[in-house]
Amino acid sequence: PSGNTSFAYTQVGTFQPKLRVTDRLGASIVVSVPTMQVRAAPLGSPQATLSVSRSSGPAPLAVTLTASVSDPQGKAVSNYAWDVDGDGSFDATTATNSYATTYAMGGTYYPRVRITMADGRSADDVKQVTVSSSVALSLDTDTLDTQLAQTVGINTTLSGATKVSLVVETRDGTLVRTVLPLSNRNAGSYSDNWDGKNTAGQYVSEGIYKVVLLYELNGVLQRHDLSSTTGGVQYNPPRTSIPSTFEPYNNQPLSIDFTLTRASEVTAFMGSFRVNTRYVTFYTRQPFGRGTQRITWNGDNAEGQLIKPAPGDSFLFGIFAYTLPDNAVFVRSGVQLSAMSSSPPIFDPTGLTPAAQPIVCAVSFSLSLPATAELVVQDAITGSVVQRLQYPALAAGANSVLWDGKTSDGRYAAPGTYRLGLTAIQGNGFRSLSSYVLQRVFY
Repeated sequence: PSGNTSFAYTQVGTFQPKLRVTDRLGASIVVSVPTMQVRAAPLGSPQATLSVSRSSGPAPLAVTLTASVSDPQGKAVSNYAWDVDGDGSFDATTATNSYATTYAMGGTYYPRVRITMADGRSADDVKQVTVSSSVALSLDTDTLDTQLAQTVGINTTLSGATKVSLVVETRDGTLVRTVLPLSNRNAGSYSDNWDGKNTAGQYVSEGIYKVVLLYELNGVLQRHDLSSTTGGVQYNPPRTSIPSTFEPYNNQPLSIDFTLTRASEVTAFMGSFRVNTRYVTFYTRQPFGRGTQRITWNGDNAEGQLIKPAPGDSFLFGIFAYTLPDNAVFVRSGVQLSAMSSSPPIFDPTGLTPAAQPIVCAVSFSLSLPATAELVVQDAITGSVVQRLQYPALAAGANSVLWDGKTSDGRYAAPGTYRLGLTAIQGNGFRSLSSYVLQRVFY
C-alpha cells in the first residue's frame, strides 16, 4: 500500500527515476518521477531550500511554497521561479520568497523553486506533495423495471477535479454499458442516469448489475466498486401470517406474501418444526426487486411429490433475505407468470360436457409479456413426469391453456392427483419462476 526509499546520485547528469508497483496477482504499473538533474556546482554557489506548508492532504489542497537561500558570497536574490507541479516548466516568477497554489486534482506532485541571484547564479530545490482524491457513489434506487421504462439515478461526488467514467457491469465484472466515457470533471456532485440498456441499445436480461466509478489518479485508472465492501447482510423480511391448515385438494393452497423494502436475494423453504430438516426449498439466493412477492405451496416437494410432516410434527416456513451491494441494481425485464389456477378441481377426461364436447382441464394464468407457456404434468405420488406441453406465442395478459388428461404416449392419465407446473419462456431463453397447482383426475 505504501513504500519509500532513499539513494544518492554520485554522478553528474540527467536521471529519470521510475517506480514499478506490482500487486499480489502479478499485475504491475510503472510510475515515472520527474526528471532529476544532477549538476556539479562551482565553489561558492548558493544553496536553495524549499519548504511546503502541507505535504499531504485531500484535494483541493492549498499549499504555500516558501524558499530560502544560503549564499557564501552574500549576494542579493534577483527572483524566485516556481514550478508548482514539477513538470519542468516554471509557472510563475516572483520577487518574494513564497508562493501560494492549490492542487485541484489528486496525485503526487514535485514542486520546484529556482532562486536566481543578482549576479546570475542560481540554485534549485524540490519537495514532494501528495494529494489524495476522495470519491463517493450512490444510486437513487436498487430496482429498475424495464416494462415501466424506469431509470436509475447515479449520484457521484468528487473532492477534486479528475477524469472519471461510469460503467455498468455484470456481477462478475463483464462490461454492459459505459454510461459516462472518461471525462474531465471538477470537484462537486453530479447525477447521471442508466436506462437498463446495454451498449447495443437493448434492454439487459433480468438480473443483478453493478455501477462502478472509474477515476484517474497519478495517471492510473482506479475503481470505486462498492460490491467488494457492502451487501450480503442477512435479515428476515416481513411476511403474512401462516394459517394452521390449508387445502390444496380444494384449490386452496398455502399462500405466503413477503415484502422487500430493498432489492435482495431470498432463500425460502418449508421444513420440520421439531427437527432441523428442510422438506422443500422454494428459493436459494433468488434475486428479487423491492416490493411484495408471493409463494404458493401445494404441499409438494421439489420432485412434485406430495409430502406430509412426521407423526406429531408440523411444517415450519423459513425465509431469509440478503441485501445487495450499495452499487447494485436488480433489473426486472423478464416475463412474469401469476394468478395460476385450474378447473374443474376434479375431472374425468373420458367424459363429455352437456354439449357433447370432451371434458378438459383449463389452466388459467396471467403473463406480463408475450411468451411461450410450458406445462409439465407430474404424478403427485411418484413425481414422474407424464406429460410436457408447450403453447407458443401467447399474448401478455390473461391466458388459458388446456390439458386433455392424456399422457405423452396418448393414453388417459390414471386416476389420481397430478401436479401441474407452468413456466413462461421468452424468445431470449429467459424462464420465469414456475407456478404449480394440484389437479385431480377421477373416472
